[in-house]
Amino acid sequence: MANNIYCPKGSYLMHYASPYYDPVKAHEYYMEHRELKGRRSTAGLNDAGKEAARYVKQRLNEEKKQKIDAHKEKTNRGIENIRGALGNRVKSLQEMRKADVSDVNARVKAQTKAISENAKNEKTRLSEETKNEITKNSEKTKSDIEKLRKELKGMSSVKKSLNKDRIAKEIARLRDENAAQRASLQERLAGSKLEVSNKAKEDSTSARNAGKAERDAISTKSKEDIKGIREIQKSGVKEQRDAHTQYRKDITEEYNKRYEDELAKMQEDSSFKKVKKSRSGRSKKSSGRVMK
Repeated sequence: MANNIYCPKGSYLMHYASPYYDPVKAHEYYMEHRELKGRRSTAGLNDAGKEAARYVKQRLNEEKKQKIDAHKEKTNRGIENIRGALGNRVKSLQEMRKADVSDVNARVKAQTKAISENAKNEKTRLSEETKNEITKNSEKTKSDIEKLRKELKGMSSVKKSLNKDRIAKEIARLRDENAAQRASLQERLAGSKLEVSNKAKEDSTSARNAGKAERDAISTKSKEDIKGIREIQKSGVKEQRDAHTQYRKDITEEYNKRYEDELAKMQEDSSFKKVKKSRSGRSKKSSGRVMK
């Protein structure tokens, strides 16, 4: 609403009025900030007009700041929501990766343990098999030697004398053959055990390599998924910030326009116009709009 002042001849002079303008507060603001120089846009206004312009601008800036701050809070909440939701998704993927890797490790551990146990059992079987063969050969050798001794014992003195060396050589041969067989069997056992150990080592290495490849694949997939989520988060945060930047730009332009509109109204108000001096040195009063 306009503030009307009674003028002579029963007329009323219409004065500037605005929801942003309070004459008393405007004067108080002017007194506090009167050391500030006026802007060019206030050219043509008298001191009261400049006082009103400064106050109105201050009110507009306060209102603009409140809106910008409110929008910034809303933007920050939006960013926190994005980070919270996507952060939970990242955490879930990390936990899933950890669980999958743990499963792979447990499976590889079980595989290598089984390989080791199987190798151990196979070595035990080979040792028992070799031991049985050695025992069998030794018993046969012993039996053959006993037969030769009995044979010699049952001979007459003359025959004993003739066959003693032959039987001794035969017994020595049997013992040598038995020793050779034992050495051969032990050598075969050592070779078989080495083959079992090498095979177990290869199988364990293969299992570990397969586990590593699986873990690497899990890790790569998880990292790609997390990277994608973080890109989405980054894009979402940027979108929120860009929107706030645009909002600040738009609202600044809006309030600059409001200020210009308010200035235009002030410049139309005769009570705010600067009085021009005539050549005689007297002030010429500018005419205001009159409402009858």
